[in-house]
Amino acid sequence: GAPTLQQDVAHGAETAIVQEQWKQLHATLSKFCNVHLIAPQPRLPDMVFTANAGLVKGSRFIVSRFRYPERQYEEPYFADWFMDRGYEVSLMPRDVPFEGAGDALIDRSGDTLWMAHGHRSISAAREVLYDRLGVDAVTLKLVDTRFYPLDACFFSLEGGYLLYYPPAFDEDSRATIEKRIPAARRIAIDEEDALAFACNAVNIDDAVVVNRATPAFVQAL
Repeated sequence: GAPTLQQDVAHGAETAIVQEQWKQLHATLSKFCNVHLIAPQPRLPDMVFTANAGLVKGSRFIVSRFRYPERQYEEPYFADWFMDRGYEVSLMPRDVPFEGAGDALIDRSGDTLWMAHGHRSISAAREVLYDRLGVDAVTLKLVDTRFYPLDACFFSLEGGYLLYYPPAFDEDSRATIEKRIPAARRIAIDEEDALAFACNAVNIDDAVVVNRATPAFVQAL
């Protein structure tokens, strides 16, 4: 049936809260860097998750191939945005789902590309990324459906440090992480911080912006 007045009021209140949260995030990030915006598009609310737009390395940008149709219409808008700014833009094959920096994170050293598969992106994206960017990807398998993108449970910090939630990965992936990152530079967070999106962070120089954090997490950082 048609929405009731009560439902309209509730939706309006939620929209106002979300818009205010966005403004606060924008203001916080603007203290540490220049923030560039892409225009929103009707019926594409998930465009706010810009990490999923694709993967950037230097002047090259690989556009994501979204697994689900709800987000596939975003692809040309992100491609045009980067193309208009002089990036060399390329597309992933249509049969290779890959969700950009949501599932592939370049280590701060620039030598390693960490790439996840298991929920959205597929491992075959590794070969495409190597051909396009010349970087060898370390693949990690996600096994906890609560953490379906890599950037919800894994984050590379300045200085070679890693922030991650170990139970989100299978045993082989955890072993790979431990082999490549020394224990002194691994910060394993607990479930409470992981569910609060502590790994879905932004690190600019010595500033780390997170959604919220427990005292133990803050102390670890």
